[in-house]
Amino acid sequence: MSTRHVALMASVLIGPVVASQALAQRGSIVISRDGPAEGSVVISDDLLEENHYIGSAQCVACHQDQFLGYRDTLHNQTARQTDVALEPKPGNFVHHPSQNRYEVKISGNRMVHCEQRLSTDGNLIGETAFPMDVTLGSGTNSTSYLTKIGSFHIESPITHFSDDETWYMSPGYESRSHLSFRRAVTVGCVFCHVGSIQQINHNPYKFEIREQTIGCERCHGPGKVHAERHRSNDLKIADTIVNPRSLNRELSEAICQQCHCQGAVELPVAGRDTWDFRPGQRLTDYRVDFQFRSEGSDAMSLVGHVEQLHSSKCYTQSDTLTCITCHDPHQTPTKENRLEFNRSQCLQCHQDESCVVPQISRIDANANDCVTCHMPRRDTTVAHFALHNHRIGIHSDSSTPMAADSTEVEPILDIGDLPLAEQKRLRALVKYELFRRRGGDPRFATLLPLATAELIQVKQNGAADAEVDAALVWLAWEQGQAQIAESLAHEILANEPTETNPRIVATHTLARMQLNRGQFAQAIERYHELESMHRDSSHSYFRGLAEQNHGSSDKAIEALKRSLEIDPSQIAAHRALEAIYQSTNQNSLAEKHNQAAMQNQLRMNSSVDAKRGD
Repeated sequence: MSTRHVALMASVLIGPVVASQALAQRGSIVISRDGPAEGSVVISDDLLEENHYIGSAQCVACHQDQFLGYRDTLHNQTARQTDVALEPKPGNFVHHPSQNRYEVKISGNRMVHCEQRLSTDGNLIGETAFPMDVTLGSGTNSTSYLTKIGSFHIESPITHFSDDETWYMSPGYESRSHLSFRRAVTVGCVFCHVGSIQQINHNPYKFEIREQTIGCERCHGPGKVHAERHRSNDLKIADTIVNPRSLNRELSEAICQQCHCQGAVELPVAGRDTWDFRPGQRLTDYRVDFQFRSEGSDAMSLVGHVEQLHSSKCYTQSDTLTCITCHDPHQTPTKENRLEFNRSQCLQCHQDESCVVPQISRIDANANDCVTCHMPRRDTTVAHFALHNHRIGIHSDSSTPMAADSTEVEPILDIGDLPLAEQKRLRALVKYELFRRRGGDPRFATLLPLATAELIQVKQNGAADAEVDAALVWLAWEQGQAQIAESLAHEILANEPTETNPRIVATHTLARMQLNRGQFAQAIERYHELESMHRDSSHSYFRGLAEQNHGSSDKAIEALKRSLEIDPSQIAAHRALEAIYQSTNQNSLAEKHNQAAMQNQLRMNSSVDAKRGD
């Protein structure tokens, strides 16, 4: 750690930041503008309440034609309760980098995903199995799965890929050291898969799914007032339902962008949450998506559909072209009529004769399909996935998709209407997030002092909220400034009574401090709270150490076993249990954990080439 970084944190944080007790009250940061966006829907505070959502089933009686068409669209197949009758056939494979064998099997009426940990000589040393509860994805490209453990939804490391009808590692799980069944998905992870959720105590890791799939209200807004107006025939009640076609282009696109504008980092605007967004509003009033600045010459180097479309001449030379110009949200063209449907969308603006390629050549090459040439399908860096380039134009065959030429990020959408203080807050937080996620990459090392200095400035200018304080807690701890981290952590706990992300960060930091100081009773209390808020094997492991040092071997054993339930390969937990059992003359149990530790150490030390399983 650079001493200059530590000095910077100490010199600027001690005093004005710690003494500023009035800052960072939850909800105190209010994003104000001169007025609503032109053409936007003014949403009263009561319509932001979740109880104004009534579910798509309530829409069917009056909107049956739209519902019947929408039922067959991919948006209506984004998630479902796992049903063995609808899932792909069972299968198995070996993931050589991690030396694990994976199996998908049917047990009764449940689909079960199994991870079998193999020794270096191929023998089974342990198995973990979970029944699947939620299926994510339509199956057009893939289906992934969640298992529900208590209030947490855990992602399976196994995904089914449709291109070759095989089971393999989920995207992001391909390396030797992957998260197995340890990744608790957040409310943000399911935002583009499920229709609505009930978040529990503001905890990003705890939620119940209320509507399984993307429904009517995600595009048209909460339906309660609309339904009451028409059922009562009281036209004096203002109709709050949103028709995307009646909105201006920015607001109409925002409805699609809530899921299709995905950058490298997504940040909520202060005091807001992604799930707060309502159709008819600016997306950037609620969240900002940042993407790596691209220096590629071809716009396929622009990662997302939004950036690609916005760079198209078809878009820039029109005031009305939007996503729904070409995509009908209520209908999906059949395989038989898709080509004609797509061409008819292009011919709304273009003439067939305007294409310089002779028609006979087009028919021979691709059945005169405009999309094949002008929105070519390209492979991505995600295995099994290809996407259409949404920069409508003429493309070379050498276009390289998904290029990230820079470590700098920029907002995908214009945030010029946000207050300057909020823009600075977001730009400081995105540097912190990039360093936190990619700090092991030396290209991002310079972000540590930049994020620290900019967040300190945000704090001193009175524009901080709990998320800024949580970032400063993390940065202070990383740079050896325990006193500053502790002060800010206590400030967060005083202002965050619910299980928010800042409270989780603050509690984790204080727990580590108290354990290091030998304050075992206080550390145990902190780790207990962490275990209830966030499913992570390390919380139980460190509570086990604190319990043992506090004189309770039984509670230590319970905590360490809980840690191994989450991460059976955790060598340190096996060694701790070995030591405790040895101290109590339970030699057979001690030897069991000694063997487990040695086998897992051998697995960790072995190095094999990544190879697709058989």
